[in-house]
Amino acid sequence: MRQLTSLDVQFLAAEDGRTHGHVSAVSILDPSTAPGGQLTLTDIAKVFRERVHLLPPLRWRLMEAPLGLDYPYWLDDPGFDLEFHLRELHLPPPGTWSSSPSRSPESSPAPWTAPGRYGSAT
Repeated sequence: MRQLTSLDVQFLAAEDGRTHGHVSAVSILDPSTAPGGQLTLTDIAKVFRERVHLLPPLRWRLMEAPLGLDYPYWLDDPGFDLEFHLRELHLPPPGTWSSSPSRSPESSPAPWTAPGRYGSAT
């Protein structure tokens, strides 16, 4: 268990329907360099599963202090779902970066909500 700092709480408080503080990443992978010339989301998830223990914050969830009397805490999420964090997108023709759906707001995750005064977590 790790308590949020005042800066962490400020970032959470700044999030609203138009401002999001979460981070997304896009990886462009060339399957021709993989064994057998195939690379699937299952293959990638397997690598992440083997290494997720090296990145504890990915497995944390937020818990608010009782009655909101203190800053919230990060704790290990026993229901952590790696597949929730991984998405597979295929570029539409012509397959260029400018045609990438990752450049559009629709491809970003939904706004994150924290418990208590920030909303409710699921």
